[in-house]
Amino acid sequence: MKKPIFVKSVGGLLFCLALGIFLIFRANKPKTDFQKITGEITYLANKLPNKEVLKDGKERYLKIEKSDRIFNIFVGKDWGDFKPEFEIIDSLKVGDNIALYFDDNFKTESNQINNLTQYIDKNGKAFFIKGKMDETLGKFLLGISALGILILFLLKRNGRII
Repeated sequence: MKKPIFVKSVGGLLFCLALGIFLIFRANKPKTDFQKITGEITYLANKLPNKEVLKDGKERYLKIEKSDRIFNIFVGKDWGDFKPEFEIIDSLKVGDNIALYFDDNFKTESNQINNLTQYIDKNGKAFFIKGKMDETLGKFLLGISALGILILFLLKRNGRII
């Protein structure tokens, strides 16, 4: 006997489609739409304070004087990494005055460590620009969801699912 999965499957794929659209819009959000904090760097290292260094060295942790939060910045450039579009983080030093643009959501607002750093500027010059991971993931979700919905409608039309 055929199980009624059509409506549930289309609903799940529509959710994935909406998530893909959200990710594409978030990836193309202008710099001015992000939260901005400016000030001197008080901590910059490839490890959290009082923790061991991660063996791959693909993360930087940065703290700004006007914030009690730590900003985690991914700088991996190996094949398969969602590398930043541009970064010269290692040329920054403690005491440098920077502008950091970041995102926050209901999951990250209460965390001391923020993983959603988007841009870092010093004297108007870019030192970090986040890569297009969200856009890539959004396009992937759009494509898979659209293909899945198309396949479901074809199966429904041919009487293979109900």
